[in-house]
Parts: sequence; structure tokens; C-alpha cells
Amino acid sequence: MESKGITSSTPINTKFTVLTSSASDRRLYGFAVLSNDNAIQTVKIHLNDGTNIVQVFTLAIPASSGTNGVASAVDVFGNTLGESVFQKMREPNGLAYFNIPAGWSIQMEYNTTLVSETITTHLFGEIY
Repeated sequence: MESKGITSSTPINTKFTVLTSSASDRRLYGFAVLSNDNAIQTVKIHLNDGTNIVQVFTLAIPASSGTNGVASAVDVFGNTLGESVFQKMREPNGLAYFNIPAGWSIQMEYNTTLVSETITTHLFGEIY
């Protein structure tokens, strides 16, 4: 599992890496985004192959999602837009996964200034 927190020190409209597949391929089973902001945050999810960066979709993160016991964290895999990218492959038992080749990364950017809020990503999977 890998977690990455984005705070007010992270510049807006700047892509930052939330998961890298350096020397080995990685298989991703889950991707969640949480926010303790009291307003909706919009984030963009990108795939980077080491040369090209492609925005795959934009996602609205509800206020206080995954942090206050009322609004749940956003399941990027289960989101309608995320599902079309991340759930193309399935294991024999039906579990969806996304393979990230060596040298690739998943990046995210947000375009609203954070004051004391944090956007956090949680990704889990395996290394091959």
C-alpha cells in the first residue's frame, strides 16, 4: 500500500506523482482519494509513461470525504470515469486490476488553493 498526502505546500496546477513503477511492473487493485477540506476539490488523474503525460479524467472529491465518518472516500476504481480506465482487466476470480509497466507513474493535480486542508491518496497492489 502506498499513501501520498497533498497539503497547502504543494503548488496548484502542478502534476505530482502518487505512484511510480520504477524497476518492476506493478499491479494496482485499489485507488482512493480523501479530503479534509470543507469544500469540493477537483483533481485530475494522469498517466505518465516516462515521456508522455496523458490526462485520463477529472474527478470531484466531496467535502470531508473519507475523514468525517459521513462522506466516504472516493473510490477511483469504482468511479464511472475511473472504471473505464482502471477496470479493463480481471483476475480469474473477477477482481479488477490495472497493470502499471516499469517506468510508468500515476500523477494527480488539483487546481484549488489549499489553506490548511489535505488531499490524500491511498493505492494498494503488488510489485512484480
